[in-house]
Amino acid sequence: MFINFVLNPSSYFPMSQENEQLVRAFLAGTNSLEKYLEFFADDCSYRVANQSIVLGKQALAEAAGRFRAMVQKVDHRIIKLWSISDRVICELEAVYTRKDGQAISLPCLDLFTIENGKISSLQVFADLSPVFKP
Repeated sequence: MFINFVLNPSSYFPMSQENEQLVRAFLAGTNSLEKYLEFFADDCSYRVANQSIVLGKQALAEAAGRFRAMVQKVDHRIIKLWSISDRVICELEAVYTRKDGQAISLPCLDLFTIENGKISSLQVFADLSPVFKP
């Protein structure tokens, strides 16, 4: 039974096409902070690596605004996506283009929780320190 679960988790948990589509649209990116924030629930939580958890859309707006000021742009290339119930797990390559034009490609794993068509929680597992090294 356990091996069947590992090989075919969808037989035990419902897969959500809507949640996968939401995550794909989110990772496709937007240049607008307002459009970025539209993906999130008002009471969302957001955490990158070992940084402090950001709670609520207003705090996320402030944190995302500060981060966006430090980089030129961020692009994502999805490698693999899994969804189980209200969770979406995404293995991806994140490409951060710094203000000096240098692109830094990093492996990343994102864990999304989706509630009522919005991201209620996002945990980003990545080491972003290379983005900020001279």
